[in-house]
Amino acid sequence: MPLPVPGGIEPPGAGGEVVSDPLTELMVRNLSEVFSERDPDRRIEAVRAIYAEDATFYEGKHAFVGWIAISAQVSKLLTTLPPDFVFSPAMPPSRNHDLGRMPWQLGKPGGAVAGRGMDVALFADGKIRALYVFLEDRSG
Repeated sequence: MPLPVPGGIEPPGAGGEVVSDPLTELMVRNLSEVFSERDPDRRIEAVRAIYAEDATFYEGKHAFVGWIAISAQVSKLLTTLPPDFVFSPAMPPSRNHDLGRMPWQLGKPGGAVAGRGMDVALFADGKIRALYVFLEDRSG
């Protein structure tokens, strides 16, 4: 079951005060608005809002550069998944300067987890400049 992700990050010792971080929020939006979006028109609109125009998406040994290539690769991925599967944060994202990371999970909302991984993002000018995807090996 997906864990709730707050709209911001609570710094240590903050006593419950949440500080919004628009860069890590891009990572959460990327899962819901890009990787879980099956409508190509809505997805490309989200890609343009979240990614730099010449951003690179790194998946395994492959690299996809630019909005169109990123959206096309996500389309290809989504055709391999059941229609009710979505990507969701497994933990809130965290950031160190211009790098962010966020563990994620894949599956039916509220159902069993079918896959896990982690995104690592490089930010520039308020957008994702590069996204590196690490898949968890569940074979052993």
